[in-house]
Amino acid sequence: MFSYARIQRQHAVLLCCCLVVAACTQRNEADAAGTGILPESVQIHTAAGQTATFQVELAATPEHRRTGLMHRIELPANGGMLFDYKSEQRVQMWMKNTTIALDMLFIDAGGTIVHIVENAVPLSESIIDSRVPVRAALELNAGSVAANKIRIGDQVEHDIFMPESDPH
Repeated sequence: MFSYARIQRQHAVLLCCCLVVAACTQRNEADAAGTGILPESVQIHTAAGQTATFQVELAATPEHRRTGLMHRIELPANGGMLFDYKSEQRVQMWMKNTTIALDMLFIDAGGTIVHIVENAVPLSESIIDSRVPVRAALELNAGSVAANKIRIGDQVEHDIFMPESDPH
């Protein structure tokens, strides 16, 4: 016996399955590294008046900060990782198990870049020190600092940074 209601239910189930597959595909494309961390936008405003935009993963938990970009074989051209230490502290990092050459930017609570290390050597166990207390570290592909003319004193824009209050 032919039933329109049965066909409508089958179409509804098929439509739901298609929507689930589409949502999963979109999430996997956004999270290409398979970390479960979706990229967020970070902008760096340079003294030269330019703005560089990067899509970064936010490493906000101790586990994500501990793992960082270890064991990755590639990073998108405008990709990176922003390590949020929640409060200002002196930070030490290394490149152990990290196969991608990186530029590291150390950023204070107001979003100002206070130290830069360019072209960190992959797999090195040498300590890379922030030199001063910082709120965050931003890791980008090696060459990003030079290509975008990023310098100490440039401003990083992301929700974790509080704008400096105006004393006037």
